[in-house]
This record gives sequence, C-alpha cells and structure tokens, in this order.
Amino acid sequence: MKRFLLLFGFELRFYLRRLSTWVYFGMLAAVAFLLMITFGGAFPDASGSIEGTDGNVMVNSPHVLLILVSLLGLFGTLVVAAIAGNAGYRDFGDGMHSLVFTKPTSKTEYVAGRYLGTVTVNLIVLSGIAFGLWLGTVMPFVEADRFGPTSLAAYLWPYLLTVQPNIAFASAIFLSMALMTRKRLPHYLGGAGLLLGYILAQTLMRDLETKWIAAVTDPFGVSPIAIMTEYWTTVEKNTQFLGFEGWILMNRLVWIGVAVGIVALTLWRFRFSFVASEGRRSRRKKDIEGVDEASFAPARIVIPEARRSFGASAALAQLRTLVGRGFREVLASPYFAAILLTGVLFLIINTVQNEMFFGTRTWPMAWKVLEELGGSFALFVVIMVTFYAGELVWRERDLKLDQVVDATPTPSWVTYSAKLITLTFMVIVLLGVVMVAGMLTQALLGFFRLEPALYAQKLFGMQLAEYFLLCVLALSVHTLVNHKYTGHFLLILFYVAVDLFPLLGIDHAMWQYNSDLGETYSDMNLHGWFLGPFLWFKLYWAGFAVLLAVLSNLLWPRGVESRMRQRIGSARLRLRPALIAVAAAGTALALGAGGFVFYNTNVVNDYRDSGELEELQAGYEKEYKQYEGLPQPRVTDVSLEVDLYPKTGDANVRGSYIFVNRTDVPIDRVHLLLDPEIEIRALDFEIPSRRELEDADVGY
Repeated sequence: MKRFLLLFGFELRFYLRRLSTWVYFGMLAAVAFLLMITFGGAFPDASGSIEGTDGNVMVNSPHVLLILVSLLGLFGTLVVAAIAGNAGYRDFGDGMHSLVFTKPTSKTEYVAGRYLGTVTVNLIVLSGIAFGLWLGTVMPFVEADRFGPTSLAAYLWPYLLTVQPNIAFASAIFLSMALMTRKRLPHYLGGAGLLLGYILAQTLMRDLETKWIAAVTDPFGVSPIAIMTEYWTTVEKNTQFLGFEGWILMNRLVWIGVAVGIVALTLWRFRFSFVASEGRRSRRKKDIEGVDEASFAPARIVIPEARRSFGASAALAQLRTLVGRGFREVLASPYFAAILLTGVLFLIINTVQNEMFFGTRTWPMAWKVLEELGGSFALFVVIMVTFYAGELVWRERDLKLDQVVDATPTPSWVTYSAKLITLTFMVIVLLGVVMVAGMLTQALLGFFRLEPALYAQKLFGMQLAEYFLLCVLALSVHTLVNHKYTGHFLLILFYVAVDLFPLLGIDHAMWQYNSDLGETYSDMNLHGWFLGPFLWFKLYWAGFAVLLAVLSNLLWPRGVESRMRQRIGSARLRLRPALIAVAAAGTALALGAGGFVFYNTNVVNDYRDSGELEELQAGYEKEYKQYEGLPQPRVTDVSLEVDLYPKTGDANVRGSYIFVNRTDVPIDRVHLLLDPEIEIRALDFEIPSRRELEDADVGY
C-alpha cells in the first residue's frame, strides 16, 4: 500500500508541476467562460442560445449547466487521452522502464498508482470547465436577468453524473493501450474510437425505435440525458436535477463496467518486464542464433563510387522516396487498418439507419448517401488528419533519428512537402473508403443507380479541396508550435472556435479559415450556382494555405536548436528567391480571389451579419407588433406560374391569391410580409386600393 501511495503521489506531483497541465485547465476554462458570457448577453452583436436560454430558461440553471459541462467534457476527453496515454508510455519513451521495473513494486501497485494518479489529474484539469462557467456568471457586463441564483450543487452534479465516470473509463482505455502496446499512437486512436461511438449514438437518436440503443452505447452519456430531459418544461429546467436513474444509470453502469474490465485485462496481460512479449523479434533472434557462424564470415566488398547531385532532380527523387516510405508506413500500420475497418462499419450502419427517417423509408440516392456519409464521417477524417499530422511531424524525433535525418542534404521544403503529400494521400484513401462504403450500402439496400461520377466529383473534388486546406493547417500548427500535445489541443480549439465564431458575431466566411457559403446538390438543379462561389472561396483560402506552407518551411525545426529564436535565425538563411516568389504568388491569389469574393458578397449583394439581422428583427417587432391582433383576411386559393432557372438560382413567379374576410368586422387595411430579397415588379388588388406603407428592409 505504501508503494502504491508513493506512485500515486509521484504521478500527481509530476503533472501538477507541468506547464501543459495548467495550459489545458486554462484553455477549457477560457472556452467555458466565453460560452457563458455569450449566452449571458455580453456581446450585443452575438446571438446564441442553448436549451431555451433565449427564452425563460436561466443560463446557470441545473439543466443548462449539465448540458454545457457534459459537452465540454466530451472535448476534454482528448486532454484525458494525452495525460493518461503519456502516463502509460512515459517510462518506455524515456527508456526508464528497465530501471523502474527492478524496483520492489508489484504490477498491481504500478498500474493502480498510474491509473488513480491520472484520474485525479484529469479531474483537476476538467474542473476548469466549471470554473470558467462560474466566472462568466459573475462578470459585470452580462445581463443579470438571464441568470438565476448561484447553486454550487448545479456545478458539481454534472461531474458526478457524466464527467467523473467518463474520466474513469477513458483513462482506463488510454492508459491500458499505452501500457500493453508500449507505443504512443494507440491511445490517440482510442480517443478517435470514443468520438466515433458518440457520433454513432447521435445517429441512432434519429429513429424512435433505436433511441434506447443510443442511450446505452453513448460513451459520454449525452444521449441518455437528451432522452430523459426531452420534454422538460421551463420550470423543470430551471430547478430540477437529473437523477441517477433510468437510462443515465444504465449508461453509467455499462461504461464503468467497461473500465473495470479493461483495468482487469491490463493487470492480466501487462508484462512487468523489460521485454514486452515473445513476438516476431524474439523469434527472429532465436532463428539467427541457430544459423551457422561461418555464414557470417568477413568478406571483401566493393563500395561503389557515389555521384553526388544536389539539383532539382535529386530533390524530386528525395521527395518521391520520402512520400513512398511515409505512405507505406501509414498503410502498413495495424492501427490505421483497425480504425479504417471501424470507419467502414460505422458508415454502413449509419447509412442503413438513415434509410428510415422517423419511420419513413427513403431511397438511398447517391447525393443523399453522400450527405449522410459526408456529415457523419467528417469528424472521423478531421481526427485522423489532426493526429497523423502530429505523428508525421514528430516521427523522426520520436524515433530519436531527427539529428541523423537533419544532417542529410535534404532541403526542408522536401521534408515538409513529403509529409503534406503523405497526409493528403491518407485523406484520399479515407475518401475512397467513403465511396466504396456508399456504393456498397446502396447495393445492399437494393438500389443500383450508383452514380460513380457524382461520388468522384463530391469526394475527390470538393471535399478533397477542403481536407487539403485542413492538412496544410494541421501540419503548420504542429510545425510552428513544436509541441505535439499542444499542437493537438490548439487544433481542437480551432475546430471549437469555428463553431463559436457566429455566436460572437464573426459569421462572414472570409474570416473563417477554409469556410465558404456552402453548396447544395439536387437531381434537378445539380450544383446550380453554388459551385462557382465554392471554388472562389477555396481559391481565396488556398492563397493563405500557400503562405502557411512557406512559413512552416522557413521555421521547420532542424538540428538540436528548436527554440523559436534559433528557428527564426535559420529562416533568414532559408529565405531564397524561389520561396519569395511562392509567397508572392500566394499573396496575389489571396488578394485577387478575396477581392472578387468581397465584391460579390458585400457590394453586389446586401450582406448583413448576425448582429445586423438581430437588430433588424428587433426593430421589426417593435415597429409592427402593434398590428399583431388586427383582423386580417384568410388565403383560400393560390394560383401560380413559376419559371425556374437552376443554373442561376433565379425564378419568375406570376399568379394570384384569393383573400376572404371571415371575420365579423370590415377590413380596410391588408398587411403583407414579403421576402425583402424578392424583386416585386407588380403587386395589385382586384378592388381599388393604394399602398399606404412600404418597409423594404423587412419586406413589410
């Protein structure tokens, strides 16, 4: 027991002294704080609500705090993966396991000390969520009428209900995978698997008959909370705590059981020895020992004369070799194969499930299958890009070969480009899996209008462009930060921030990296007019991607000096005319495409951000709410002739409406609300009339 406490205390002290622990705490607290003050009305131009907080539900009510803490805790699981996985791998990575395992400590004490230490540290880190939420409620610039009385229990209960059980089983998974494989990557893939399980549970929530499956299989407990509080009233949301009962109790018992089972498996399978297992390496060693020593007798060899070349052809040969080797390593990885198989099964289950939309059967058209797969599989691809970007950037350093590689006459741009191409090829493989899974699903459902050209256009054209820009960003972040875990966390914060930008009034697509106006496909219109704006936005962001790539190449860590000051000094030496020309081309592309996009979105069209729209809506309600109860005629018949122009997104509409006064009083004024973007060429009544008021801004 004493040695267990020593290990537990060491683990606790080790992480509490690390700067990264408090960086994680601060980042989670900052995100929670930003959400709370946004929902609390701190930003007049921002419009955002959750669980009815735009009505009479208090922002700090027990129900809203439960939802916020649970959802932010879901993203905090990636921090749990970093801390717990590092705890399991640290001794092997530092080469200290041969010494640690000689200590008079049992395997049970070693695993239990590591496990409980990481659970405690992770609970401290994720407590930053509650701290940030509470801090947001006491700020003087929030609207006091959106908040109720402060209740300590409302902040603590979500941790007992969801966060602490999630930390318990997630730490068990990540620590066990690191201990049993003695590698760093598997626990990342475990985190990706948990997020995929959450996405699958959200998919099952769409059908009434499978909601119970989602309630049990959701590893984070979000789905059972949604089911049990779906029909809560405003009073219940403001005052009631969700009890440890029903689906949430079943879910927690299932996943705590999973954690116990994994810890038990680790105690059984983990070898408390220097050698992990009698695997292929051990068998090879035995085979070599059985070989006749005469076969290893010295022999004269002739060393060929090397012809040294440092030109463009040599750089291209190096690039080709590095890409081929990197791509083979990714494909040959058993972890990549396992996660790929998981993704295929997920895609098929997800698409078959979505064939029934609340009990209504629909045809699995190619565009519909792509919509379902693209939306549900996107997070999977983003996770793979994020983690493999870190692995590629840090591969040589993790293997302790970075100084050898850096000493070779390979230009930095070749190394960076090889990793970018390898990452892009991995995305292409993933998109190919989506294509195969989509067609296979269509065939299994008895629908054989497969449309491979549409799959190719959407996946290897439009989506690949988006994912390529994401690959550039991921590699650049890991390169510039030069710390793997911090790079992962910053990328996750970026993904979260993109969703939060509209809440802060930053909703113009020109301010959000890799964003666009969206696109819609239909059998009648195809892509219509959406394709042109999509391509212009991608060209605009491609210019920024070029600049990121140039900056990453200049600051690529090389040699023993990895501090930013030394890297900036090396960047000055790498700034050659070719790089300057590439940077100039990227700048020209960003400015040219950006100018065209801005002209069309803000000059040709009347652009309003979310704050202006909210102000317009508020003005409309103040001005015209006085007419809400006036007697008005009813529409009894409509006759329209509509000419559609799919390529331009236009329509010409002609026709008539028949109004009937079904009230007991005469009506001398008719109030109409029309879309302000519609050009009205003629509007008249059959009886003599005149227009008394026209508000073109709101169409009144």
